[in-house]
Amino acid sequence: MLTVAISPIVSAQNTVSANILTEWVDDGTGNATHGYRIVLDQSLSFSELDELSVTVLHTDADDNEIGNWAFDWSGGNNTELGFVVNSTLNWKDQVTIEVWQNDCCNPSVMIGSRNIQVTIWNEPLSDHEITRVTNWNLVQDTVNFTDSESWALDFIGQGWQQRTGDVLVSNELGTGMLSIEESTEGGTGTVAIMLWLDTVWLNETVNGMELQSQIFEMRAMEPLESTTVRTASIPKFLAML
Repeated sequence: MLTVAISPIVSAQNTVSANILTEWVDDGTGNATHGYRIVLDQSLSFSELDELSVTVLHTDADDNEIGNWAFDWSGGNNTELGFVVNSTLNWKDQVTIEVWQNDCCNPSVMIGSRNIQVTIWNEPLSDHEITRVTNWNLVQDTVNFTDSESWALDFIGQGWQQRTGDVLVSNELGTGMLSIEESTEGGTGTVAIMLWLDTVWLNETVNGMELQSQIFEMRAMEPLESTTVRTASIPKFLAML
């Protein structure tokens, strides 16, 4: 009778498996919260959950250890456990997560594992090429003692990215609009230009995480016509196609 009573529990423990999900969420500072969620394929009792543990190994691109952590099932329920690792993710880092069932068996049984290489969202891995569609909005402001200048470039581009080793090359073609505003005459006048662009060609090269070059080639087919208007309160220079 004792054997019959124990066998189903052992069998259930031996067949349970764990799915490991990433929970990398923007923390509002430009970084991602380094979190995970472990989901079991069946509900376990509290005593069975006490037998589970999770280990996390985080290394950088050069295989240097950033941290090594172990978690029990505290804070989880009968099927799920969520937790946050105290480290920051960077490009080409490696993260290994393993879920273990300890007290049921000798040696312990690994019921789930996942190995992750950190990359950048919507970018290809090494020696791969992808197509993409992007919406660009670039703004630059320059201010000195008497004058100011700002410009904005908006365009929707379609193209491709190709990574060779650490070098990522992007090429995109699209249409858009270039807006320029500049104060003149010691701040008493304003130049405003809106230029509709028939062609915008982007060439960009990134090595690792460092931008090497970013070149925009723009073309407008219509000639630019301009007029100048000055008043005492709101002087303007308006140029439109």
